[in-house]
Amino acid sequence: MSDESHYPTKSPDGSSSPDETRIQLLLEEILETDIRPEEVSGGDVELERVLYERLNRVREVSAQMEAMFPTHTERGNPTRRLLIESLHNDDQVPEIAGYEVYNVIGAGGMGIVYRARHLKLDRLVAIKMVAAFS
Repeated sequence: MSDESHYPTKSPDGSSSPDETRIQLLLEEILETDIRPEEVSGGDVELERVLYERLNRVREVSAQMEAMFPTHTERGNPTRRLLIESLHNDDQVPEIAGYEVYNVIGAGGMGIVYRARHLKLDRLVAIKMVAAFS
């Protein structure tokens, strides 16, 4: 059983669940302040586990993107800023024909990765989309 099954990303009506909203807010706080998941989990061991798993995914994607596309900027890490912005806008996932897009699972210097279900194959997939920069 995956962590998403305990903390669902979308409720049956398509809106973010309270648990997912809480996870997103806590991840944002962790990313902005560099505190540890156990400091924000309120003693909830399962929530702490989910936060560590999501944080590890974020850091892996960020490290890969930084290795491929170094970002040396004085105004902070643009990868982290893009991820935080995408977490805020998670309820505005794109509509893609043939897919049910659930949520953001990562972001980098070139774009955003979404978790989705391929409807015809009934299979979970990751969809990478290049960000449009102005």
